[in-house]
Amino acid sequence: MPVVAAGLFAVLSAAVAADSHTTRPLVSGSARELVVGVDPDTKVITGYYESGTGQGPNGGPRFTCIFVLRGEAKGDPPYAIRTWYPEDKDDSDTIDGKIWMEEGDVAVHLEEEHGGCWNVEHFAGEEAATFFGWETGAWRAVRVVSAARAYFHDEPDTARRRKAYLVADNVLRVFKTTPGWVYGEFVNQNLRKPVATTGWIRDRDLFADTPPPPAARPRAK
Repeated sequence: MPVVAAGLFAVLSAAVAADSHTTRPLVSGSARELVVGVDPDTKVITGYYESGTGQGPNGGPRFTCIFVLRGEAKGDPPYAIRTWYPEDKDDSDTIDGKIWMEEGDVAVHLEEEHGGCWNVEHFAGEEAATFFGWETGAWRAVRVVSAARAYFHDEPDTARRRKAYLVADNVLRVFKTTPGWVYGEFVNQNLRKPVATTGWIRDRDLFADTPPPPAARPRAK
């Protein structure tokens, strides 16, 4: 019971925080490790968060926090979202939450933490995780690469493949789509000066942008 009460208090606190500030419609953009796309026609929200902290045994971060999100920017904020790990096969670890924009910042609150997130960024605390200095963009969606190599193409045609490619877990900012293809931009933040690469990528080389299906339930005897 105390855990449930604490969780309810956190959700209510986030709702009060959203209502007590000047909120405005969410728009595509990014800040720190969060990238969000809002389709102006369908109002569908998609996004991706990835960050890590500490020093792991292999040189990478000791703790990582990763999830994708989806919701709808309809009605008044905050907007309901569902979040999950890109490789999830069912909804066992799906977590619901809220996202909203306060003046020039974006806030995210989840009902509970994804694995590893507590050590990186608190999304389920009494206050929401706030991403300051939101840099707006013109993309309409956010997708994550699933293939070991996702090649850029000059046109949505396999015969127009280029040498440039993305690798698994790279994030693509999507500007337009056609059946089987998406046209987007990848921004390499690991260089001294970020470099953007744009082109067409096959949709099958990307994770789905919809929540995973319900987990199989054991049949009643």
